[in-house]
This record gives sequence, structure tokens and C-alpha cells, in this order.
Amino acid sequence: MIGILLLLALGESIKILSPQEIPVQTEKLTTAVGTNCGYTNIYYIYGVDVTPWPPTPGTSALVSMGGMFLMNALVQNVVYSSLIDGIITTEAVAVNNDYIAGEEVIFEIAIVFPTYPGTYTSSIMLEGAGLYLCCWAYNYIIY
Repeated sequence: MIGILLLLALGESIKILSPQEIPVQTEKLTTAVGTNCGYTNIYYIYGVDVTPWPPTPGTSALVSMGGMFLMNALVQNVVYSSLIDGIITTEAVAVNNDYIAGEEVIFEIAIVFPTYPGTYTSSIMLEGAGLYLCCWAYNYIIY
């Protein structure tokens, strides 16, 4: 179940950098997990933090994805998905906001970890104009 979505804009417009020039800024991310699962030239993900970590069955958690827009973009939804045993659950939270190149934003979404035991793969994505702007995935086990 997804609770709320909070948006926090950080910083002002700056020069657009290539992905190699962008510093990885994880000081705001305390428990960075996972890996990029769909790099685009639209939103560069610094990292994703899941708190608390590791997951506990039925526990509320906050998933924070920090990054920078490399070009102007409309974000319509934050999409959170989980996969176990071939079954995918997906929920979207509307954002409907325009962002400018160079803008640093942390997207946060509240979740509740599942109670069914197993190995899960979850992802957080930004969606705009029917396309995914970025994707980050991580695995965890519920005992």
C-alpha cells in the first residue's frame, strides 16, 4: 500500500552535466540500496534510500529517490512496483509537475512491506507522457 508522496525541490538551475560529470550525492541517503534499471538522459538518479532497512513484514517504510533532471520534463506519476512469484503489483501516485534541467529533486513515497514470505524485487519509477523517465530496482527477502 502506498501512502503519500512528498516532493522536495533542492537547488536552482545549473549547467547541464554529462552523466560522468554528475557527482554522486548520497549524504541525504542513509541506506542506499539497489541499482539503476533504466537509465535515461532525463533524470539522473543519485541513489535510493529505503528506511527502515532491512525490511520487516508489515512495516511502514519510506522510499526516497534523489537525483537531478538533465533536461526539462513533466513528471506525471511516481510508480512503485513489486514482483514475487511472477506476480506484479503496481501503484502510481500522481505528481503532474514540470521540472527544469538542473533541478535536484528527492521523490519520496510511503510503502508498507508485504507480509507474505519470499524474495521480492521492487522498483520506483518516474513516468511522464506515458514514458518511464527513470527506474531504480532493489531486492529484499521477507521471512
